[in-house]
Amino acid sequence: MAKMGKGWLKHGSKKDRFDWEDYTYLVDKGKTNIQIMDRLWDNQKKLRSKDRQGREDDQGKKGIFDKIQRWAQKDWQASTDWDSASGVDDWNFDLWGNQKFGEEDIKAARKAGASKYQIRQLYARAKEEGLHSRGAREWIKERNVAESDWDYGAHGGWGFDMEDIRAMKGDDYGLDQIIEARDFADKHGLTIGEKVVGHIQKLEDKAAARSLKADVRWGEKRDKIFQDKIEKTQAATMQKTAAAAEAGRIASMRGMGSQRLGASGAAIFKNKGLTSLGKGTGGGTSQFTRPSNHWPVHKLY
Repeated sequence: MAKMGKGWLKHGSKKDRFDWEDYTYLVDKGKTNIQIMDRLWDNQKKLRSKDRQGREDDQGKKGIFDKIQRWAQKDWQASTDWDSASGVDDWNFDLWGNQKFGEEDIKAARKAGASKYQIRQLYARAKEEGLHSRGAREWIKERNVAESDWDYGAHGGWGFDMEDIRAMKGDDYGLDQIIEARDFADKHGLTIGEKVVGHIQKLEDKAAARSLKADVRWGEKRDKIFQDKIEKTQAATMQKTAAAAEAGRIASMRGMGSQRLGASGAAIFKNKGLTSLGKGTGGGTSQFTRPSNHWPVHKLY
């Protein structure tokens, strides 16, 4: 809790209460409405009852605090645009409504340029700081605000930068998941770090080169498999042809009946009732005759 400095309570009618004279003095000294409002949040008891947050006088007029807060809001809106890189961290929950994250914060943030997902990020930050945020939770649920598997606020800023990529690599996230995280951030209005685009392009180029190399290796392997198949088919065809030729030769020999060929190619007759008389005396061919039990043998003179 920040206490009021010297001079904050010296200029009004009561030295223990903050009044308009004190406000004028501080503005003249260079204090902004936001700075004065922030200090008054921690020192509500230094304000009169009617001048505290959310109070009104008998005529329904806002008190000192609410007026200063409204001026502070206008100052912020006039001088500040929503920064998608630092907007979540820069957001001043004290500036809108009570010291919580509620409807007034959401309306102001959305008007300034915050995406629905960044409202979810503001809600996450409010929870971390222990601020009441039930209204924001209901707003997010009613609008079905997208969720991401990656916590953008856990590394670096609230956008997607090199710290996120390094963390994802350290957690064994693949290139596809890194690209998904980048695309989600881009779709939902988060800042993309300056080096992220080039770095992811290099990762994609390396992946493409590895894929091409793998395709070449597979092509070579496929060609070898195809060639081996052709050779096996040719060998099988030749084997079948040789087997068919052998079968034809055997069938041809069987078709000759009881004949078989001698070494000279002449037919040899078996078991037909003829016997050889041996060589002729003149060295001619052998003579054949029937066995004696068939015909009588007549000698030749």
